[in-house]
Amino acid sequence: MKITAKQYANALFESLKEAGNKKQDEIITNFANVLISYNHVSYLPNIINNFNKIWDKDNNIIKGEIVIAREIGENIEKEIKNFIKKENGNKVLEIEKRIDKNIKGGFVLRLGDRLVDASLKTRVEDLKNKMID
Repeated sequence: MKITAKQYANALFESLKEAGNKKQDEIITNFANVLISYNHVSYLPNIINNFNKIWDKDNNIIKGEIVIAREIGENIEKEIKNFIKKENGNKVLEIEKRIDKNIKGGFVLRLGDRLVDASLKTRVEDLKNKMID
């Protein structure tokens, strides 16, 4: 049976969680040795990615990105974050902000696997497509 990166990540997470702060170095060393012995070191980037997802879920962390056309005020940014928290059960937010003038206006919000595209660019493209159809 082939072991997947997700299974490795889950096993590592559960082992570290059970051990607390005591034996973490030993667990990580043993984990690295297992990867080496099974020639699965190449799985490491995917293991880390999956581990981070498991960690975030267990610690009620939502990671995301908001793309805006121009800088927004602190009050608007705070309102957006409060709305996201309210909609997601007051979880811990880690939202990166990025400016992209190509979206023309509005915003694009990515939260985990969800995408909300309220950009002016997309709205104009949708309108064009409706007019063509």
